[in-house]
Order: sequence, then C-alpha cells, then structure tokens
Amino acid sequence: MGGIGKKVAKRSLAFDMKIQYHNHHPLPSSTSASSSLTLDATYVSFSDLLSTSDIISLNLALTHETTHILGAAEFEQVKKGVVMVNTARGGLIDKEAIIHALKEGKMWSVGLDVFENEPHVDGRLLTDERVVISPHIGAPTVETMAAMERLVIENIRSALLRRS
Repeated sequence: MGGIGKKVAKRSLAFDMKIQYHNHHPLPSSTSASSSLTLDATYVSFSDLLSTSDIISLNLALTHETTHILGAAEFEQVKKGVVMVNTARGGLIDKEAIIHALKEGKMWSVGLDVFENEPHVDGRLLTDERVVISPHIGAPTVETMAAMERLVIENIRSALLRRS
C-alpha cells in the first residue's frame, strides 16, 4: 500500500471500515513509517479483494501491467453491489466493463475523476445516475503548489534578467 492508499485507509477508518488491500507485497508492519497511522489492514490476494470487498478504491499507477487491471473477467469476480472509486488513472478500468457491470447490476455505483480516453467521457457514463463524476484535482497539494510558485518566480526572474 502506497502513500495515497494509506491516506485513503486512514480516512476510511473514520467510517469504521474494515481495511483490506492488495499490493505487490504486504506492508512490512501494521505501522506506516511515513505517518503515525497504525493501520489495521489485511493483505489479501487480488481475487479475494475483488470477491469480498463492498468498496474498492483504486490507488495505483498506470503501467503496462496495470492497464485494464479491472476488465470483464475481474468484474465477474466482484461482490454483487460493489461500489468502486477510481481517482488514480482512467486506463486502470476497461470502460466497457464498467458500463456492463453497471447495466447487469454487478456494480452498485462508481466514482470517477479519471477516464480511459480523457478528455472524452463516454455519454453512457454521463447519463447513468449511479456514476459520480468529479474533476481530477490531485495537483492542489501543498508540495505541488509550492513547486508551481517556485516555477513562476523563476520564470519571472528569467524574463526580467533577459530584458535588462
């Protein structure tokens, strides 16, 4: 479980959720070294994660190996009525598989702020009341804003020095 996954897990504890996760490797301990958070999280196989979770939050990078990590075969394994949230990368979930899972009642709802073919969003997702769509606003972190401020200052400095 990476940094974002740990932050999602921490927030989920406020709702008294049982946390389970899948990653390349289990966390070395139940304590996150990057925060003082003690996670009561259970490492499970990907198949078990799909078949036993009420809510699945995707918090991973898009790589060759993770493209369409959730497709038709994986949606066959999910617990009926699952709620899915993808705020990571659009290509992690096969769009057609999402639409089919919603249509067949396999998925109760899905929250998306990323899409497979951004900026295009399939109209079937836009018109389904079980789909919650929000803008991807991952950039406004303190660190990103500070980096953007430094970049602006450097650009201004560079422009002024060229004029003199």
